Amino acid sequence: MAARRDHRAVAVFLTPIGYFTCDLSGTPDGVESSGSAGGERWLSRDWMPGPVQRLSASSTEIDGGEVIVAGRVSDRVRRLVLDHGNGHTTVARLERGVFGLISDGEVAETAELVAYTADGGEAGRRRLFPPTGADRRCYVDPSGTVVHGDPDPPCRPAEPWTR
Repeated sequence: MAARRDHRAVAVFLTPIGYFTCDLSGTPDGVESSGSAGGERWLSRDWMPGPVQRLSASSTEIDGGEVIVAGRVSDRVRRLVLDHGNGHTTVARLERGVFGLISDGEVAETAELVAYTADGGEAGRRRLFPPTGADRRCYVDPSGTVVHGDPDPPCRPAEPWTR
């Protein structure tokens, strides 16, 4: 999956055992920056911590500015929007359970990824810049095995990813 907006781009590559994301930002005068993220031992590929899982994110400011985000969504998600936290939104590009998002403007520290179902209902929200430790919440598969986060109860049910 790849997405582009003006002088910025993001790509996500998935394999059965890992993932790799890369992003690139440039300016009209040729100044460029890039970043990458990946996981080579993807033990929880089939399960997600809720309807949205952020795999990588980069921003022009600490907890704000313009952002590039990539990740996965569960089967029930049909639309993903970045609520900038300042009254503005950007729609993500979705393709076969993977998303890429390049913000259309700056975002606030309170920005959230908001997932919607096919009927337009909200499937869930996830802070783009979660408070320290918030992303370590426990998620379990139907057998009770912890598939994401720290094994500290109470655990939430993980969502399947079948793409």
